[in-house]
Amino acid sequence: MSEKYLDQEFILRSDGKFYKRTTVVSPVHNADQILSAVKDNGIPVIFPFVQTISIPELNKNIPTYSMVYSHQPHIVTTFVKLNEFPFPESWLWKQAGQPHYSLGIGNTGDREIPDTRSIIWRPTLDGLELFIAVTLDTHSCQFGSPILFVLDETKTPYVPNIANVFDDGRICTGGDWRQDFSRGFELDTLTGNIYNLYRSPCNNDLRNSEREREYMRFTERGDTLCSLPEPGLITDNDHRFYMKHTNSKVIDFVQHVKF
Repeated sequence: MSEKYLDQEFILRSDGKFYKRTTVVSPVHNADQILSAVKDNGIPVIFPFVQTISIPELNKNIPTYSMVYSHQPHIVTTFVKLNEFPFPESWLWKQAGQPHYSLGIGNTGDREIPDTRSIIWRPTLDGLELFIAVTLDTHSCQFGSPILFVLDETKTPYVPNIANVFDDGRICTGGDWRQDFSRGFELDTLTGNIYNLYRSPCNNDLRNSEREREYMRFTERGDTLCSLPEPGLITDNDHRFYMKHTNSKVIDFVQHVKF
């Protein structure tokens, strides 16, 4: 039978009232395993607040969440909840016999395209959430490469097979992603990097057009169409486009955050 104890304490909150808080405390019998985990990897700690990135030029206010590990508190991973991914200077094309349009990137060739647009893919239409994770080192004042992932309703992270995204979720940003920042201007630099994602032309690489056409569908106006057979749920049948994420920071974040 496990030993359990009740701890009670009184808390004065900002409304001027006292509240009684009761917690259940029990001894940990596999302490060696826990101490080993703390020593090797640290414990993920989610910041108890949400910051907002404001980009007036895009009319966007974007929530961000942050996490550190107990053994490296100077390395912060910020998760930007974009819910969409832009493809600057992209265009639309229609395959014969298909009712929807697909994404075109790069040289239009002989196609008669009336205008060049910037298509934005919105997986929220399929019941998915999209994040970009960015690691920043407050000692060296350096950003890491941004990592993209989507979550379905089971909160499982996946890498979508889209242009400019490697199999491990890293985004190929070219030279427009600023890695260094001045101390105290971390959020400003991150905001500028996100803004550049919406402006810097994407490249026609790191993509599988056949898989992409099946899961990235648009109307002729560029609106995203649903494509998942089961909205909100990614299954093994969708693995050709959605690959399970293996990044430990992403997995730890999803397991511990409360949206």
